Amino acid sequence: MAEQETREVDSESAQKSHSSVVKYIFIGLMVLVLLVVWWSQRTDPRLEGWTQDYEDASELAREQDRRILVFFSETPMNRDDRRMVDDILTHSDARVVLEYEDLVPVHLPIATHGELAAELGVAQTPAVALLTPEGEPISTRMGYMSVQQFVTEFLDSSASRAREALSRQ
Repeated sequence: MAEQETREVDSESAQKSHSSVVKYIFIGLMVLVLLVVWWSQRTDPRLEGWTQDYEDASELAREQDRRILVFFSETPMNRDDRRMVDDILTHSDARVVLEYEDLVPVHLPIATHGELAAELGVAQTPAVALLTPEGEPISTRMGYMSVQQFVTEFLDSSASRAREALSRQ
């Protein structure tokens, strides 16, 4: 009888031990999944055709008499920064107008370009500033905006010229 009780106790402790191992493996897998998701969110999307060198962009703008479009974001990008990139700056309508207008697009982290951001009145991200070829501000806006707001505020005159040029062809 004592031997049977010992076997039952051993069996119960083996089941508890197995159950604990399964729990730890499950918790470990969940932590791993969360870390992978967190790490993938840390990687900022690249803006194709946008430079991250403001000095080179300024020089190019002056040489070619082109306006500068600056996008300020956090590093890593916050949710609204990512939305601006995904919904607006890579949107086909905005890209067509950007390409037609021949602006010099620059993407700058606000943390490393705080002095320029302050000169332009930028205190939060996302922020967009349109500058003359000499670097003087034409328009600055902070916060998320729709494609229509972006085109109207920063590219409306360009869009009008693009429509006129297309209608003449």
